[in-house]
Amino acid sequence: MAKQGYSLYSPTAWLKRKLYRRSRNNRAFAGITATLVVLKLLRRGVSRKPEMVALDKLRVGQSMTITLMERPSRRQKKAARRAGTSA
Repeated sequence: MAKQGYSLYSPTAWLKRKLYRRSRNNRAFAGITATLVVLKLLRRGVSRKPEMVALDKLRVGQSMTITLMERPSRRQKKAARRAGTSA
């Protein structure tokens, strides 16, 4: 994995801080800031990043099998919720 840099002094971080400070006194800037925050949350929720489940160090001669777990369908999720609430 590539190491991410510290973004405190990046131009986008500076712009976000400036927008946030201006949004305290100006409704237009508050709207822009709120829109950017919502877009960031949506992007984070929709993105498909790999999920780290386990980190194991293998010794010489050991092996590991990696399998993909299928996500449950909407119908399966609904059935699991019903089973959990009715039990």
